[in-house]
Amino acid sequence: MNVQTATAEAVSGDRYHDLFDTELYLKNFYVEECPLSTFVRNTLANVLKSGRINGTRLLDLGSGPTIAHHVILSKYFNELAFSDLTEKNREALRKWRDGEAGAFDWDSTFKCVAALEGEEENWMALKESFRNKMRTIYPCDLRNPNPLHPVLSKPFDCVTSTFCLEAACSDDVTFDRVIRNVTSLLKDGGHLIIVNSLRQSAYIVGDVHFSSRSLEKEEYIRSLKSAGLDEISWYEGEESAGDHLSNSSGVYVIVAKKNPPNPPIFEACLKVPSA
Repeated sequence: MNVQTATAEAVSGDRYHDLFDTELYLKNFYVEECPLSTFVRNTLANVLKSGRINGTRLLDLGSGPTIAHHVILSKYFNELAFSDLTEKNREALRKWRDGEAGAFDWDSTFKCVAALEGEEENWMALKESFRNKMRTIYPCDLRNPNPLHPVLSKPFDCVTSTFCLEAACSDDVTFDRVIRNVTSLLKDGGHLIIVNSLRQSAYIVGDVHFSSRSLEKEEYIRSLKSAGLDEISWYEGEESAGDHLSNSSGVYVIVAKKNPPNPPIFEACLKVPSA
């Protein structure tokens, strides 16, 4: 089955619990450095240099079993929280955080980020700092009005989602709802960062093709604005995971800021003088 023509046969995110192969996903997408990961890392590095994004607490929604795209972000936050729908992916994150045997080896990612920052010899210190900041790993469901249900958390300074949002959506209505759900976890003035594959309708893990909502830039920006987000920046590249793994045409990074709600408008009550 060719991933380029597999959209009709792809299964939805509802089947992640029983069909998503965590170890195979990591092997296929993260064992070797790929141009897609390099583009995301370099783009985020340039955004961070602007001083636009920082804070105390960062939450990643739909993390899967990976921390790859958050190493570059970790120096700008004191606490890092991760989350995923499946227990298998959450367990992979816990194993790495706790230094357990058999955990995936992310050393090459830390080395790349340290080199990018001109501190190649300090990659182990970066790794240890990341582990110390990796406080919580939540169950999550992006389709729930509170994606972290039953946990009630105070809003985060930054919410991220990498290669996840579209996979949770079967149609535009669901996508708009998911964007609102995600934004609800962000404090006013905080930033949302989304990374995903461009025009992707399916991707493959082993023999299973998973569906993904294919959206254009204009559709994404419309949905973000309707959820109360502004100052939207869009960065696009031609890099992909490869035709054998995804039918995407590239990759994009979105950065947006959550606006505070408009203050209520009160109309003055006019009293008519009595005769």
